Amino acid sequence: MKNANLLVSHLIEKIENLVGKIVGKSSGRQFKFYLDMTYGILKSKSIVLNEIAHALNEETSLKKVNERLYKNLMRIPDINERHNMIKVGLSYMRENEKVFLIDDTDVMKPYGKVFEGMAKVRDASYPGESTKYDHGYKVTTITGLSSKKKQPIPFYDHVHSPFELDFYQLITSLI
Repeated sequence: MKNANLLVSHLIEKIENLVGKIVGKSSGRQFKFYLDMTYGILKSKSIVLNEIAHALNEETSLKKVNERLYKNLMRIPDINERHNMIKVGLSYMRENEKVFLIDDTDVMKPYGKVFEGMAKVRDASYPGESTKYDHGYKVTTITGLSSKKKQPIPFYDHVHSPFELDFYQLITSLI
C-alpha cells in the first residue's frame, strides 16, 4: 500500500510540473483548472464534463463545479500559454527530425441551413467524383510525432469556414 501512495504522489508531482511549465504558478486559477481537469479525466476515465466534476469530489455543489469548469474551458488561452504549450510539445519531439502532419479536411453538414459561416466544401466521401460539393466547414489540424512512443502531439486544431479571411493570415504566419 505504501508503494501505491508513493506512486500516486509521484504522478501528481509530475502532472503539477507539466502544468506549471504550461501555465506558470503565477496564474493560480488556471493552474488549479488544468490540475482539476487532468485529475478528473484520469479518475473518471471519461471526457464528459459532468463525470469529471463528479470525480473531483468537491464540497461545493456539482452544478457550480460544472459551471466553473465550463467557463474555464470556454476561455481562450492567452499567447503565453499557447507559446508554452508549443514549447512543451516540441520538447517531446526529436531534436533533429521533427515530423509534422498538417491535415486540412472538411466536415459535411448537407442538411444544415442556418449554421454560421457555412460554405460549399468538397465532399471527399465520393472518391470518383471530384466535383461533388455540399455545405460544411474546413477543419485544419497540425500534429507532431513524439520521439519515443510515436504518438501524435496536437499543436493546432481549428474548425473554420472558407469565408474567414483572418484564418488564412494565421496559417501563413505559422508557416
